[in-house]
Amino acid sequence: MDVVRLAAWSVALLLAGVALFQPGLAGGAPWGDMSYGGRAETVIGILPGSYRGMSGAAVVIRLPAAWIVLARSGVVPGRCAEDSCAVPPGCSSDTSCSIPS
Repeated sequence: MDVVRLAAWSVALLLAGVALFQPGLAGGAPWGDMSYGGRAETVIGILPGSYRGMSGAAVVIRLPAAWIVLARSGVVPGRCAEDSCAVPPGCSSDTSCSIPS
């Protein structure tokens, strides 16, 4: 396995692992002290509504991000192996972006 694929799998597994933690937070599991750097005010470890909403949104963001990392590295087949997936206008596939003035 080459370095790019190993790195892609590592990043994708980390993203998926964090994404699997988020539904518990959104559902009210008492894991709030282990999330958001411990900064969120919790009641017996349960996050307030705004943080629970952010946790739900994080799943929607992180799982596709993991897939995109795998697709861009060529681990999984798809159009993302080309320069057409998840690259905003003004940015190149090497993550450098130019901000229009």
